[in-house]
Amino acid sequence: MGNDYITEIYISHTPSAIASLQFKYANQGKHVLSDLLGTSDGLKFNAVLLQISEYITGVKGMLDPVNGIISLTFITSKSKFGPFGLNCDISGDGFAAAGSGSGCPYVPFDLQFGYRFGGFNGRTKNGRVTSIGGYFKTS
Repeated sequence: MGNDYITEIYISHTPSAIASLQFKYANQGKHVLSDLLGTSDGLKFNAVLLQISEYITGVKGMLDPVNGIISLTFITSKSKFGPFGLNCDISGDGFAAAGSGSGCPYVPFDLQFGYRFGGFNGRTKNGRVTSIGGYFKTS
């Protein structure tokens, strides 16, 4: 779903899972909503509004190998938003991983996109977001 740039991010989540993601893109001067990834039945809903000159540079979070993505933080050229979902960040860096002695049984991930980022993709299972990835612009 590559477009000009992301203007808004919509996150539906519970205290322990990411239920859905949806993005608003600017595409040739018009705003377009992406397809909904997951189900919008989370107990909480957050909207992230990006400034005109702000763009996504990465996303990090925690993965439960059984239940999918349980925590997400979006990093932009100007700020970071999150964590959404479970906050299992005992160390303060978002990476209190399984086996680290932190008491957090989940697996961290950190995807850095830079300026060539073009959009998100992902998968769902049982009404939860289980994976997230990115599209990249070639020029």
